[in-house]
Amino acid sequence: MKILRLLLFLFLTFTLLPAPSYGASITDQVKRHYANMASLEADFTQELHHKESGNTEKRAGVFLFKKPLLVHWKTNSPAPELLIISAKEIWNVFPDELLAYKYPLDVIDNSGNIIKVITGQTPIDESFSVEGESREGQLIKLHLFPHEPVQSLTEAFLWVEESGLIKKVKLFDFFGNANTIEFTQHRVGKQFDKGTFTFS
Repeated sequence: MKILRLLLFLFLTFTLLPAPSYGASITDQVKRHYANMASLEADFTQELHHKESGNTEKRAGVFLFKKPLLVHWKTNSPAPELLIISAKEIWNVFPDELLAYKYPLDVIDNSGNIIKVITGQTPIDESFSVEGESREGQLIKLHLFPHEPVQSLTEAFLWVEESGLIKKVKLFDFFGNANTIEFTQHRVGKQFDKGTFTFS
């Protein structure tokens, strides 16, 4: 389900808690960097690579997040799409097609409890391990594996700055498809309008 893949990336990116042992120092830094962050806005570029066909779909848009669990994920190109997680429900909206799909919040609970782990509701060491750490230019790259893989998430990579700011994530599903998202123009402590995280 596409919406769950987006959610997994979204929360893995901005609310990851520290993992034990390998990579522990940088994940501690990530935790400190985001612990007191009440809200965030960032631009994103996304590449969805389909392994079997070899096709890659490129997207771009903006991501808004407010604790504890409010999300406004807007894709501007190549076609508009909106994902909203409100306090009561989840909406996936396709304006060009005049379609809006409504999901209950327990969709998150039914994703192998991964969402709860990566939003800080469950300690990450109960479900994930950091199996590798390396350098790519100015960024630190972490290699993550879930203890209990699910179809939508079997492996992930995370790129972070020394400060703990997360710049890029890459997730693989059971079929080898890759979802890569890179974030730029981070704006922490952003004030949002009342209707930002609602849809009707």
